[in-house]
Amino acid sequence: MFELSRIENRKEYYKYETFYLEGMFYRNFIPAIKKFPNRRVLLMHGSFHNGNYWVSTPDNRKGWAILLAKQGYEVLVPDMPGYGKSIEIKSQLSGELIVEYMTKLLESKPSSKWTVFSHSISGPYGWKLVDIHSQIIENLIAISPGQMGNIQNIPEANNDQISVKIKMGNNEFEVKKSNPAGDNLIKNWFIGQSTQFPDDIDALTRYQQRYLSPTPKELLLERLNYRGSQLKVENGENLSTNILLVGPGHDLNYPLEYYNKLKAFWDDKNTNCQILWLPDQKITGNGHMAMIEKNNQQILAKILTLAEM
Repeated sequence: MFELSRIENRKEYYKYETFYLEGMFYRNFIPAIKKFPNRRVLLMHGSFHNGNYWVSTPDNRKGWAILLAKQGYEVLVPDMPGYGKSIEIKSQLSGELIVEYMTKLLESKPSSKWTVFSHSISGPYGWKLVDIHSQIIENLIAISPGQMGNIQNIPEANNDQISVKIKMGNNEFEVKKSNPAGDNLIKNWFIGQSTQFPDDIDALTRYQQRYLSPTPKELLLERLNYRGSQLKVENGENLSTNILLVGPGHDLNYPLEYYNKLKAFWDDKNTNCQILWLPDQKITGNGHMAMIEKNNQQILAKILTLAEM
């Protein structure tokens, strides 16, 4: 059974470098000893955030990028176009553009086999990546992922030229040019009913200062499937990629029925897909930001065991 190594965080265990790829900022963690020289990991962040939450947690523990590098994997962590340090992208922002940039990252390491992690808004980017690059993506780990446009409902919307008000279920979003994460979004979605979120005052301050980044209007409208704009899976038949859907359990916007719907989509296409519903593994109390919560190491260990990495 997989276990994360219990070693001290000393720099000789991995090298950390930063780069810009045509305006997109990304972090590259290179292990001192590459146990898996041709297997690499790409970590894609969610909306209202940047890539920092893959690197550390608000209560100053190691993030998944470092834990994976210590295990011998080379890890790439971008700030996706439009977020964080990648706000100077000159092209029109869209999910299709982000997939193009993620493709450039994958192709920057020739002859690699990839495990791709998607989360929230990057869920559809992950679906699209495996749709077109299944031959180089061994595993897709989708954590609280957004749906593909094939099955996502088109919401009610009212456009007043300044903002777009979109109603989805019991929630209403007012989408403007720039959309920072407000207190209500942090409290009711990112923390929500989680009992594992590091919620002392200092941790919350670090969370807001280090990890949050506004979501551009174009990307948020697409995430909400405004006018049917969400990315769609065009093929998806008999893909060689193994898909693991990770459900935290206390993320109220992503109940078990939601994951069953996603699994049914891939089952219909004869693509291997399984659900990791954390409460079934006696991993409880997790919300939307499971990768930075108090038991993040336990969750990663379970993911890597099931993904057979």
